[in-house]
Amino acid sequence: MSLYQISCIRDIGQSIREITVYNQEAVVNPSPGAHFKWYIPELCSWRHYSCVLLPSQEKELTFAMKLNPESPSSQYLMSLREGEYVEMEGPFNHFPEKIASKNGRNIVIAGGIGITPLVGIACHINKSAGNVDFHYFSTNMQQAIYAPELAELFGERLFLHTKDSPSISLSKLLGKLTLSDRIHLCGPPRLLKAVFEYCDNEQFPRNNIAFELFTPSSSSKGEKEPSYEVEAVQSGIIFRVLPDQTLLDALEKAGLDPLYDCRRGECGLCALQVIEGEIDHRDFIMTKQEAELGQVIYPCVSRAKGMRLKLEI
Repeated sequence: MSLYQISCIRDIGQSIREITVYNQEAVVNPSPGAHFKWYIPELCSWRHYSCVLLPSQEKELTFAMKLNPESPSSQYLMSLREGEYVEMEGPFNHFPEKIASKNGRNIVIAGGIGITPLVGIACHINKSAGNVDFHYFSTNMQQAIYAPELAELFGERLFLHTKDSPSISLSKLLGKLTLSDRIHLCGPPRLLKAVFEYCDNEQFPRNNIAFELFTPSSSSKGEKEPSYEVEAVQSGIIFRVLPDQTLLDALEKAGLDPLYDCRRGECGLCALQVIEGEIDHRDFIMTKQEAELGQVIYPCVSRAKGMRLKLEI
């Protein structure tokens, strides 16, 4: 854990606050797409925020956060003032950089606050390969943070899509994908699901897509989650997953030690074999065909469809 001093705070969009910090003891050079953990004293826990890495930034670190006045973490961020110190850990990076081969396209797709990690990634790919098509989806131009800076960097290869813009289909946006193409994607679940569905239909390999979800997946119906029973066969333990728990949390509380990393259904490290039971898949790793097999669950986000699961752990 390190202390960083706040050098600048400004509001750059509706409910979006930019906070710039620096470390007086060391120069930190995060890689494109990296994030830091911010300690939230009121919660005694951490929240993850991506760095906005523009070429003009050197010694300082800039973050742009979407704020929710009802959230304790947002309330803490709103209370901060220039000159104060924050506790942070990092950098960390779960966002792989995939540069297209000579004949391929580098396609970057950002939705809303998902722009934050993609700024640095797109700038680095543009510098290395020089052929980035940058698609940026935002509610309106006022919410399209960093659009002027990106327009200066990418020119006509930056495409801004707002509710006021003419509608554009993914088939028109992505066109015919080839094995040489690479996609970098970050945004809300609806955007990720749409892009993955299109790519699956085009038989475009998911290994060619680097992605990050900025909002954890949740129940599609918005209803309270039902509890269910889990049997960990190898460990001989039976326990319940409560409505406000993830399966991963429940596994840990039961004294088990599952592997995990991102806790957002992106990295695939927490995969468990399912012996019996139906799965409500909420990850962004498996194709539709793989999910239908019902053999693997990612416990950080996915749950049981029924009242019981039997797992190999």
